[in-house]
Amino acid sequence: MALEKTINFNIDGELEVTIENSYIKIMSFCGNKERLNLTVGFFKESDSTNPVKVSNIVVPISLDGDNFIKQAYEYLKTLPEFASATDV
Repeated sequence: MALEKTINFNIDGELEVTIENSYIKIMSFCGNKERLNLTVGFFKESDSTNPVKVSNIVVPISLDGDNFIKQAYEYLKTLPEFASATDV
């Protein structure tokens, strides 16, 4: 499971970079029965091993809901940074 989206970000606050169809995946997580702390990587391609950008995000989860990783991806899509991201 992963997401795909064109992303824009700044390097050192000066150089703006655009990556078309960035591959976005949860690289690691830890948490408890109420929330997960995610490390989310943005990659140039699905088989890339080094992310071009990393974000740390806290997401709420429910033990009564779907698989907690699926819940995390669904929550990410509600955030402005991931608006218009599609499942891949």
